[in-house]
Amino acid sequence: MEFKDLPTGRQGIVQSPGAENDSHAGVRQHGLAIMDYIRYLINLANVFHVSYRWSAKADAAVVKFLIRNSSTFILATEFEFDTEGAWDIDIYENPTITAVGTRVVPYNMNRRDTGTPHARFNADPTATGGTQILMSTSGGINTGAAKEHSGLWHLEEGEDYLVVLTNKSDATGDCSLQLVFVEEGLPATSSTSSSTSSSTSSSTSSSTSSSTSSTSSSTSSSTSSSTSSTSSSTSSSTSSSTSSTSSSTSSSTSSSTSSSTSSSTSSSTTYVISAPTMQSNAASDITSGGADLHGQITDLGNENLDNIGFVYGETTQGDPGDTAPAATSYDSYFVQGGDYSSLADFDKTIEDLTTGTTYYFRVCGHNSAGWAYGDELTFDTL
Repeated sequence: MEFKDLPTGRQGIVQSPGAENDSHAGVRQHGLAIMDYIRYLINLANVFHVSYRWSAKADAAVVKFLIRNSSTFILATEFEFDTEGAWDIDIYENPTITAVGTRVVPYNMNRRDTGTPHARFNADPTATGGTQILMSTSGGINTGAAKEHSGLWHLEEGEDYLVVLTNKSDATGDCSLQLVFVEEGLPATSSTSSSTSSSTSSSTSSSTSSSTSSTSSSTSSSTSSSTSSTSSSTSSSTSSSTSSTSSSTSSSTSSSTSSSTSSSTSSSTTYVISAPTMQSNAASDITSGGADLHGQITDLGNENLDNIGFVYGETTQGDPGDTAPAATSYDSYFVQGGDYSSLADFDKTIEDLTTGTTYYFRVCGHNSAGWAYGDELTFDTL
């Protein structure tokens, strides 16, 4: 085979038809395996997609996106950033939030299923700080379109996550954020094991040995007399020996007390049910005699709510605490029963209000742990 169009010095590498087919087949099979897995998850109706785009942002502009995970799920999340030119990407865990921004709706990727996630997503929040867990750049020094993936993250239950995008392209540009995520249940059980072992060992042995031996006394007297010489020898030897008088006292105390205590406790984790957390949102469509009240559930308290509603009146009141709406000091209330399992927004149109009057209201919610209220907000009828 000739490569007439190749520049001088370039080398063309051609695989055999068999090797090339094998290579393509491998890529194709790998891709199909991934698609089958995603299709499997989507069929389970627990894969969700959320996206948001910022248009015509000036150089050095900063945009933010807030993820608020519920306390009952781990969020398995894959981030994708699409930008025009270079943008810095930073993600912070548990930031300080002043305002949550604009609600962004996630969608179930199984379009035949109506399930909604418990996590909340908001564009352009007022939030700062937190623990930085990602520092990246989309596009680098490239111009034009660029893409950046951050990999799969398991976002902790009950935590907030702030995505901060900064335009570094030296030009006006667009950027967008896409999230594909699965809400995974918390571990069902946990085991706590405590073991205490103490051993005291002492040995008392008492042995007294007293020995007196070889007490010997010897007296020897010898007298020798000879004609040629007189020798008198008197040898007196007295040997008194007390030897090996030994007194040995050996005292050893051995007392053995062995005590071992082992305690092991294994129990299933019990999630404590607490009263829900509610957020009052600004009233809208205010007229001379009515208004639309808005609120949302921001934390279920580990149990579905059975009642939601509002309290309102012409006089400001303190937080009612764990008090039913009918028993509060507010002039009026509205309660709606049901089974509320998601962190959802809801609203109520109220009427028969007095013209030109300031009204005070709070959102409220209830589960088996009790009632909870959002902050008190106000509006003025026209």
